Amino acid sequence: MTIKHILAACLFPVAVSAQTDCLVVPNDTVDVGAAVSGLVQAVTVDRGDRVDEGQALFQLDDRSAQARLALARLRAQNDQNVQAARARLDLARTTAHRYEVLQQSQSAAFNDTLYQEALAEAQVAAFSLRNAELEYEAAQLELAQIEGDLALLTVVSPISGIVTERRLSVGEYLDQREAVLTVVGLDPLYIEGFLPSDQFGSLAMGDQIAVTLDLSTRLERLATVSVVDQMIDPASRTFGFRLVLDNPGLEIPTGAPCALDLPG
Repeated sequence: MTIKHILAACLFPVAVSAQTDCLVVPNDTVDVGAAVSGLVQAVTVDRGDRVDEGQALFQLDDRSAQARLALARLRAQNDQNVQAARARLDLARTTAHRYEVLQQSQSAAFNDTLYQEALAEAQVAAFSLRNAELEYEAAQLELAQIEGDLALLTVVSPISGIVTERRLSVGEYLDQREAVLTVVGLDPLYIEGFLPSDQFGSLAMGDQIAVTLDLSTRLERLATVSVVDQMIDPASRTFGFRLVLDNPGLEIPTGAPCALDLPG
């Protein structure tokens, strides 16, 4: 028997009335790791902390990456080879042009051998300039790649929510397949429930359902139907549904006992 069958059986042990039990769950649960392996350098949050999407959670050791970044920046800023190659090309073209003028004027000073050498020198200088430009462009790409690699060492939260578990501390080694933290999304919350098959069709997307939560103070809220399963489980003869419940102040915890006042 699956967990779904057990839950459905617990929710409907005898008969179904207009009120049914339900389960409050997070809208998302994320085990947060890193795209690369490394030594944990800092963890800025702990269990129970509230985090925002995009907030830094932990940092891997970046000393090696910072050194490579400094070297890459020097290379990316150095365009002297390009300038030198361009100057050599300008000189070679000027020399070749001078011989062209002498040739056109049929001057006795014209030397065809020197003219051909000047043309060849200009062509070689053009190739050298292009090679220097490619090396300069490659340095820019290398810098961008290292900056991207460095960014991977600072891990941010993919969702807004609460940290529910912290597995590693500063100084421990993080394998790429491991997670450091678990973050759950609590706004909105999901409310999961089951109804017997004879009530299929009683819920529609967008319906507003009254929810009663038994906490230290009894709370009553409205939740919106977001999912109605289109398949009835033959073993329990039930179908599942989901409601969305706004929880901006995070006053409602997951796992809170709740009941739904269903129409009919």
